[in-house]
Amino acid sequence: MQVAPHIRNEGTDSCGVVPDFNTLPDLVWLTVLKYLPVADKYHVSVTCSRLHDLFYNPSVWRTADLFVSASNGGKSVEERLPHGQKVMARKFGHFFERVSIEARLVSDQLEEETDEILTELTQNWQLKFLKLRIMPAPCEGCTVLLSILRKVLRRATGVQMLVFAVSRYQNCEEAPLCVQLLEAVADSSSFTELTALHLYWLADEEIEEAISSPLSLPPTVELVSKLPALQHLLVRSINLSNRLLQELSARGRCRLRSLSVSVLALSFDDGFTPEVSSAAWAEVTSACPDLEVHCIVKELVPESDLDRLFKPEGPIVSLQFHKKCFFDGPKHCLELVSFSEKFASSMKSFICSEDCDSSVFCDGALVSMVTACTELQHLVFNGGIQSKTIMHLASLERKWRRFEFTERKIATGTHVAGYAADDLRRRELDELCDFVSKRLGYSWKLVQG
Repeated sequence: MQVAPHIRNEGTDSCGVVPDFNTLPDLVWLTVLKYLPVADKYHVSVTCSRLHDLFYNPSVWRTADLFVSASNGGKSVEERLPHGQKVMARKFGHFFERVSIEARLVSDQLEEETDEILTELTQNWQLKFLKLRIMPAPCEGCTVLLSILRKVLRRATGVQMLVFAVSRYQNCEEAPLCVQLLEAVADSSSFTELTALHLYWLADEEIEEAISSPLSLPPTVELVSKLPALQHLLVRSINLSNRLLQELSARGRCRLRSLSVSVLALSFDDGFTPEVSSAAWAEVTSACPDLEVHCIVKELVPESDLDRLFKPEGPIVSLQFHKKCFFDGPKHCLELVSFSEKFASSMKSFICSEDCDSSVFCDGALVSMVTACTELQHLVFNGGIQSKTIMHLASLERKWRRFEFTERKIATGTHVAGYAADDLRRRELDELCDFVSKRLGYSWKLVQG
């Protein structure tokens, strides 16, 4: 494989050496192709004969992202490939194992060929993972969208993990689209062996999920009741209830291994106030002795609201604060640390992605929490913190598997100005890294960013 002249000029490294991509083994290229979107897979394949041959390797097509759309006149509003993604689906659909379908419809029409390809695709794929991301659609688009998704769900036999990401802008006069989809899954016989169900998408960039209209409670409980093999469940806080925990505790079900709850402020508006009892938590932990509870706080809520959802009888093993939590002062942070200490015997992971200042999050509160949680193995903190606090935390007797802090948020003892301050700060940070490395037993570095 020869490097094109224009790539030679732009692709040199700092030493002026042109990287020779031809030396990369096929396994590396296959890994790269596997993670590329469908369109980029095609674009890379036309660059040379070697990549064109690798393009047809089955491992490249085990993961696929599909886009379904319709506009006025039934014409597709987006084409991801020169010959259309439909051609790729027809050629390689029988290799698909992990599929994400993004649907955006603004009319009641769909290309006839697209409908045919979806039908053919669902007959041939061997799915293990299915994600449905439903974009905004007016009422006239909901009918055809629901018809398409029901067809996909009926054919999704053997799926082990199902993920829903439904936009809040669904203006259908009938039941909300998300509720109709849940009912379609509940009525399908394709998911009796489903082991993992996510009722929203967790990725950080999906911040619209934090303000989505809630999935109503009855369909959620009914759906779970028809999935006896379920072992992993992820729900919004609005869906957490005594009824749900009782259903998960029922005899004849597989034992639940993980329950993740995304805590949203929407759950605590008037009319949406879940109250989960200690008895319900005790019942589900008794029926599922290996259960791990994960709490993901995506919007700022007071400790009293978290106490209504979680009880010490439910063993929280990880507590994560989303980067959009926006802590509003030391008092609130102290409350959240106090909440985590209630689960000191089970807590193994504490992650704070919120970029708060050191004046907001108290170092002493963080030290108190880590000291109390003797089983803690993962500590990620992106907020402001003193370097001496990190040294103290590293000195605690813990089996740290993840110990991360952001370099630019660390306060050092430097009190001089100018270039001398930069040199002194760099020296103090290097000393910090050396100290932590010795305590952890490996070369430890601060996170850049």
